[in-house]
Amino acid sequence: MLKHRAIATYVAAVLFSGGGLAEADSGVTPESIQRAALDAYPGKLRKAVKVQKGGIEVWQIQIHGKDLQDHTLYYNARSGEAIEA
Repeated sequence: MLKHRAIATYVAAVLFSGGGLAEADSGVTPESIQRAALDAYPGKLRKAVKVQKGGIEVWQIQIHGKDLQDHTLYYNARSGEAIEA
């Protein structure tokens, strides 16, 4: 019974956060995308939102880097692959 409740809670959390089951199954999470972006450009995360770019749902990540520059990165929401701006 507890296992079923835990699974239901997980699915509800994924759906409530704007994700879908495909996103949860693929291992691509908002946290993993943010981590990848901050690994590429260390600094402070300013914004992370899902947007449509070229007909594809992507994560748009904005970082104020330690290099004092602003960086906008795009990642495919399904695969997690970086997309050229």
